[in-house]
Amino acid sequence: MSFVRKLETLRKMFFGPLQIKGEEEILKEIADSKKIIFATTHISGFDVQLAGLAVGKLLGIVNLVADADLVEGWVNVLYRLGGALGGEENLLPIHYGGKGRNKRNSFSPDDFMPIKERLEQEIPIVMAAYLERKKIWHLPNKGGIGAVYLHQIVPDSLLVPVTVDVLSQRPAAMEGFNLIKTAFLKPAVKIVFCQPLFFEKIKGIEEFADLFRKIRNKSILPPELSQYHQLRAKLSQYSDALMMELAKELPACKQGVWQEKIIITR
Repeated sequence: MSFVRKLETLRKMFFGPLQIKGEEEILKEIADSKKIIFATTHISGFDVQLAGLAVGKLLGIVNLVADADLVEGWVNVLYRLGGALGGEENLLPIHYGGKGRNKRNSFSPDDFMPIKERLEQEIPIVMAAYLERKKIWHLPNKGGIGAVYLHQIVPDSLLVPVTVDVLSQRPAAMEGFNLIKTAFLKPAVKIVFCQPLFFEKIKGIEEFADLFRKIRNKSILPPELSQYHQLRAKLSQYSDALMMELAKELPACKQGVWQEKIIITR
């Protein structure tokens, strides 16, 4: 059984039908692209898998980026199911600092080398635009920089925002009770492929990984620290643009602080 079919099996366990919007348009947009990053919402614990299913149906192949604890271990029931049904060879790990409640939302460029290699093999990548916040049923105030960083370090890559809206008042999350409730209710899911984002190459982005390691090792010099903050600020600016695009395709109750920013820009 293919990975896409296994994701479909997982979907049927917990959800009703997928309502996918923007398929024809995105196929035209990505027709000349071979290295595609699909950056998704993470309001529910299933968003990456559901977006991966939609991408897999569209392109026939997909790899998912996920928390290393969930890929490599048995920490969470969702990935116990995902690992059993999906196969770890299709899951690429991100390593966050700490364990359990002490886990930090810490970005590390070292995680992105194997993901970069997979993308350069022209395998589409699906990853969350930010780390999931449990029991927060809307977009967070700030996005992550992983997806835009990957886009920056892979020449000719394309960054496509994908929104996943579980059509229930409280989407499925990592907690077991909500998982059981979701399986009983089987809510429908709306997925929207947004227009690709085009960001200019950040000057000096190739040095970002080394600067990050120097900060981690406490060996960075003041001029290097200034350069690091400049690069990070530019990545955050691009991340904000990505979050805005995701928010535009979500209902107001799930847009979070981005709702006011969307109103201001209109």
